[in-house]
Amino acid sequence: TLGRRLNLEEIGRLAGVSRSTVSRVVNGAPNVSDEAKARVEAVVARTGYRPHAAARSLASSRTAVDDVARPPGDDALQPHDVTGDEPEDRRP
Repeated sequence: TLGRRLNLEEIGRLAGVSRSTVSRVVNGAPNVSDEAKARVEAVVARTGYRPHAAARSLASSRTAVDDVARPPGDDALQPHDVTGDEPEDRRP
């Protein structure tokens, strides 16, 4: 690699294509010419590029988390602090 994480714009510049084309190749979209796809794939292989999971999550407004596990009987609508303790008004 070049010593730091590359972004789509930089991959595109190295491959001689647009950022959008790089995105389509990385995401497996079918509407990319064979030549452009080969150039992007060559740069990806040469640089060791991997999509950044957090950036992808922000861009798509999705995360890899499907759901939050809660103990049986826990009321998900009641607030909990980060320690998992119940608010004072809910303590027995």
